[in-house]
Amino acid sequence: CLSEDMRIQTDRGFLSLDEVKEQWKDIKIANYDHETKQIKYEKALNFLVKDEMNHKMVEFCDYDITAGRGKAGGRDISLLVTEDHDMFVQKGRKVKYHTIYDTNSEKEVDPFQKIPACDLLEKGLGVRFLAAAENGIDVSAAPAAPYKTALGITESQNLDFLELYGFWLGDGSMGQNMTSGNHIIFAARKELDIKWLHDVFEKMNLHKDYFRVRDRTLDMVEFRVSDPKWKLFYKEYAEKYVFSGVYDSNSHLNTPKSGKWFSSWVWNLNKEEMRAVIEGIRRADGDFTTYNKNIYTSSIRFRDELIRALLHAGYSAKFNLKYSKGTIRGYSPVGQKGNHKIVSPKVYENFNESTKRKYTPIKAKYDNWVINYAEDGSPSGKQCVRPNLYSDTEIKRVDNYVGRVWCVTVPTGLIIAQRVHRDADNNVIRASRPIVVGN
Repeated sequence: CLSEDMRIQTDRGFLSLDEVKEQWKDIKIANYDHETKQIKYEKALNFLVKDEMNHKMVEFCDYDITAGRGKAGGRDISLLVTEDHDMFVQKGRKVKYHTIYDTNSEKEVDPFQKIPACDLLEKGLGVRFLAAAENGIDVSAAPAAPYKTALGITESQNLDFLELYGFWLGDGSMGQNMTSGNHIIFAARKELDIKWLHDVFEKMNLHKDYFRVRDRTLDMVEFRVSDPKWKLFYKEYAEKYVFSGVYDSNSHLNTPKSGKWFSSWVWNLNKEEMRAVIEGIRRADGDFTTYNKNIYTSSIRFRDELIRALLHAGYSAKFNLKYSKGTIRGYSPVGQKGNHKIVSPKVYENFNESTKRKYTPIKAKYDNWVINYAEDGSPSGKQCVRPNLYSDTEIKRVDNYVGRVWCVTVPTGLIIAQRVHRDADNNVIRASRPIVVGN
């Protein structure tokens, strides 16, 4: 069984004990099928919760989730389970700084298998976990994608449209004015993004009366779509994504994006299609480092949906707080607007006192989150997709746990779980990397 502070992936996102308890017969649990290496959503066969009491537990962790964030590009594993709970791992012996994994009679490394948590406590073990579904999500029973019919998207346009949709989730809005009416706005600042948008919209074959490009500011270009079919399809976002009409060139530093979410049809996309959406979001609201790709958001809902979407796309993912509400993100000249006039905190600190008085701080109005993701074969793939823990330092028995424990039974016998830490308002502010475990 799992501890109270664990969550499992479902078709309604990652849910906690009480959330699953209330609706376990109505929701579908994310099953991991190791034969197909895919995620399948299926009904739970059973749900079990044991009363609050002292339970014998085993903890697997490479950082203290209650104390703070993990390392950039790190493993960020934290699992707390009863001693008889099945883990899904490869087991071996630690030799200096690596592990020699157990092999069979043909000298082949033993595959991932279920092993009770208590059997992983012995000295000198190296234990490898699985943090990604290599082939993404099983969509064999998924309904036809509605956007293809509604917008007339062809197979040759499909991935371009999905990347465009992802970009809009990151840097888009719904616009309205007296002269041109309602429209869908795609905003870009970087030359590469502006060129990319020109190229993609050329492939979309929009009628010239329904498409317009304009310079919004000295450093931002807007692409506007007013095609009735597109506006109808994007209608669900009309209230949350509406552009206020009062433009502030510094607003991107404080944008909450709290109204952003994925359309329901996104959850039926296959691995390749979901990756196109993710790449669009990263292009608009992220970057790429040597070890991870990163996406940034100030929305807790979108943060959690992104973790689920990344798992559907075959990635391993985690999130951390990038900066908190109230953090000074830059300084703007008093009474002036324009991104080109903003200076960084580091530059500001080198100003003399007279110059400093000419600037006003730009403070973050919301917490901002960074979502890191990686895949097998990338520089951080091994420690992110198939992370290792060592029994001597990172696996331990916990005898003083007092609380409830719970579990679900699913057809494949494997679920995806993570451990979370909440603030005083019960918001999840830290979460470990989702890991495949036994049910």
